[in-house]
Parts: sequence; structure tokens; C-alpha cells
Amino acid sequence: ISWKKFLMPYKKLTEVIGNRAIIILEEFGKVAQLAAETVSGILRGKIKLNLTLEQMVKIGYESLPLAITASAFVGMVFAVQIATEFARFGAGKYVGGLMAVAMSRELGPALVGVVIASRVAASIAAEIGTMKVTEQIDALKALGSNPVRYLVIPRFIACSLMLPILTITADLVGFFGGYMVGTLVAHINPVEYMENARAFFKLW
Repeated sequence: ISWKKFLMPYKKLTEVIGNRAIIILEEFGKVAQLAAETVSGILRGKIKLNLTLEQMVKIGYESLPLAITASAFVGMVFAVQIATEFARFGAGKYVGGLMAVAMSRELGPALVGVVIASRVAASIAAEIGTMKVTEQIDALKALGSNPVRYLVIPRFIACSLMLPILTITADLVGFFGGYMVGTLVAHINPVEYMENARAFFKLW
């Protein structure tokens, strides 16, 4: 009896951990099933072009001002931090290469990811959540329509197409924001800035 009393709290603990693990695995399974349905729908050509173009405008075009503003200021601030120090030690010509590598590899993609996650992902989650609560998704199923085709695939394709475009735009804007600060504030030679950027930056 004493052993049963001793093991009782641990038994409850293992039950709680097991239940949590089952819930997590179920959620992963649902996500994997949704991903499989999305990819198979795209491969079978079940794409609503008008809905996809509408989502491309919402995700890409309407996010462009925020992405440009954020990348421009981050590029300028980053250039202020490094250009003044590099120029003081006579290494100002390397600012262009450092800006090109930093914006293209790290800062540009990270900024666009944050912008999309904060603006677009929250909007999509709220929109689909509202449709779920108001039973609009159940209505689509009752009418014989596939909700994945109408709600998921257009947004998936729009994100896949617009994220690289936004990232390239953010890279260019941030780089030229650093160019303005480097040449005007740190008085770096513009030709050296661009030549060094071209030497450091490899498209592949």
C-alpha cells in the first residue's frame, strides 16, 4: 500500500505527459495532412486564379510599403554603426561588401519574415478563424466545395511567389539606404562602395 501511495503522483504525472504528447502528435498530424492536401491540390491544378491574384495583392503589394520602410531604416542604421568605425580605421571601402552580404543573407529575409508574420499571417489567421466560428467553412463543405482549394491553396501560392519578391526588394532598398549613409555621412568613395559590394556579393 505504501508503494501505491508513493507511486500515485508519478502515475498522474506520466498520464499528463502522455496526454500532452498525444495532443501534440495529433496537431502535427493535422498540419501534415493539410500540407499534403495543399501540395496535391496544386499538383492536380486545382487553383483558383482570381483568388490567388487577390491574395498576391494583399500579401505582396500591400506589404510593400512596410517592408521598404523597415529595410531602408535598418540598412541606414546598420551602415551608420559600421561605416563610421570602418572609416576611422581606414577600411571604409569594405562597407559596401559587408552591407551587401548582411542585407542579402540575414537582414533582408529576416525583416520580410517579420513583416509577413506580423501583418499577413495574423490577418489570415483572424480571417479563417472568423470563418470557422461563423460556420462558413462548414457551409463550403455542405455545398460540396473543398475548403483547402478556396482558402489554403491561393494563400500558399501567393506567399510562395511574393515572399522572394519582397525579400529582393528589401535587400535592394536596405543596401542603397546603407549606400546613402556611407557616402554622405562616412564620406566613403561611392565607386569603392559599389565595386567592393560587387566583389563580395555572389548571386548564387
